[in-house]
Amino acid sequence: MYDLSAGNRFIPIDHQDIFNSSNLEYKLSQLTSNDSILNYQTLPQLFKKNEIQNQQLVAEIEDKYYFYINKCQQNLDKIFKKIPEDWNIDTNYYVKLIDNQIFNQKWIKDCWQTFITLL
Repeated sequence: MYDLSAGNRFIPIDHQDIFNSSNLEYKLSQLTSNDSILNYQTLPQLFKKNEIQNQQLVAEIEDKYYFYINKCQQNLDKIFKKIPEDWNIDTNYYVKLIDNQIFNQKWIKDCWQTFITLL
C-alpha cells in the first residue's frame, strides 16, 4: 500500500493470515511473530527505528485502528450488497459471523495488544 499524502511512502500490511486463512467458521487466532510482517528482515528498511519507538505515532496509529474498524463495521452491509447475487453467498450468515468474530470487542483489543507486543 502507498500513502500518497506522505510522499508515496510504502506501507506494508499483513493480509495473508489476517482472517484465519479465510475461514471465519473457526475461532480466530492472533498472528505469531513468525506470521507478522513486523518480523520481516527488511522491516528496518521500511520503518526507521525512531518511528517504531515513537509513542505519539503509535497513539495516532491506535486512533486510526479503532476509527477504521468502526467505519468497516458501519459499512459492512453496504460492502456485502456489492457482492454479486450469482456468487450465492449467504450474506446474512457472513455478516453475523463477521460481527461475532471480527467486530468482537475482545478480539479487537487483543489484536491491538498483539500488534504492540510484536512492534
